[in-house]
Amino acid sequence: SSGINAEYGRNEKLLEVTEGDSSVTALDNSATDLAAGYQDGVVRIFPLKSKSSTVVFNGHTSPVTIVLFDTKGVRLCSGSQDTDIVVWDVVGQTGLFRLRGHKGPVTDLAFIPGHED
Repeated sequence: SSGINAEYGRNEKLLEVTEGDSSVTALDNSATDLAAGYQDGVVRIFPLKSKSSTVVFNGHTSPVTIVLFDTKGVRLCSGSQDTDIVVWDVVGQTGLFRLRGHKGPVTDLAFIPGHED
């Protein structure tokens, strides 16, 4: 089956998801949430203590190529082949900003330390 299979220690499964083909994943700094970007443009967040996604973000029209949590785990950025970057509010479960105008797929993202507020 396709999806995410995160394991911990001696094959103790924390999370096994088969909701589609994940193209990219990111773990927050506290190791409590996993974000997955999918081929259909959807981004899902999975709390590692749960077995299902609790947050689903729909904001891209092409496969997600990168996802990245900020250092506090309250915001998530996603980039896509649609050339957009979306900044998501993980706590409020909504989109904050959409950055357009890139000339190609977004393949890398970074939060600038000290400028995350």
